[in-house]
Amino acid sequence: MGWPELMVAVEYDGDQHPPDRRQYVRDVRRLEQLNRLGWIVVRVVKADSPRQVVRRVREAVAFRQSRLNGGRDFGPNPAQASASAHVSAV
Repeated sequence: MGWPELMVAVEYDGDQHPPDRRQYVRDVRRLEQLNRLGWIVVRVVKADSPRQVVRRVREAVAFRQSRLNGGRDFGPNPAQASASAHVSAV
């Protein structure tokens, strides 16, 4: 799911990864490619509440729109900041 015109994507990380290593590797490579191309990828897991997902997607869209509209630098990419927070919480 995504907004190509804003280069914002939402990816659900499901439970398929532990048993299917090849799928996991494909997903990692795809995310690396999207990042190289400048996409913001909001990663969602089962434990995320709908409210959290909506907030993170809105932040990513607002961040991208601010950049497209010549806005100031408002800090790090929100998806990367969220990913860092998610990783440190695990």
